[in-house]
Amino acid sequence: MANGHDDFSDILESQAGIFGSSEQGLEPALKQFETTRSVATREGVVTEIPCRDCGGPAIITIEYPELMAIMQNVPPAEAYQGTSLAQSEWRFSKTHGQWYPVVPCLRCRKPIQPLVSHEEAAALLGKAKRNGWLPPQLEQQCHQRVMAAGMRRQAAGR
Repeated sequence: MANGHDDFSDILESQAGIFGSSEQGLEPALKQFETTRSVATREGVVTEIPCRDCGGPAIITIEYPELMAIMQNVPPAEAYQGTSLAQSEWRFSKTHGQWYPVVPCLRCRKPIQPLVSHEEAAALLGKAKRNGWLPPQLEQQCHQRVMAAGMRRQAAGR
């Protein structure tokens, strides 16, 4: 296209796009995307996601305290160290700029990585607050722990 001529225009026109008119190339990805479901509950966000390797379903419950840490870009295990809250391991994807819990597929044991953005965490926490699923006392306690962990990370240059 640097010369002002689109070398692929004939392909795009004759094939109705690079995937064709039926978008067959996208069907496997769309099927997988469409089968991922998340439901906010009193206990947390329950997500059913298929394994990318074997297709087996995995059910993951993300607790609201974990979402509070994610929203502030703090690993939940650091924020709630020494407590019974948020015992799952979380990692940050530099590629996607989002957090994910380290969860193995129950069938093939390969990692399943449902990404959670700051915006998603904020929206889900808002729903939990509106429904009364996040008691103000717990929210305040979690907020203090997350902010303290964030300050420790900042002081350590992480």
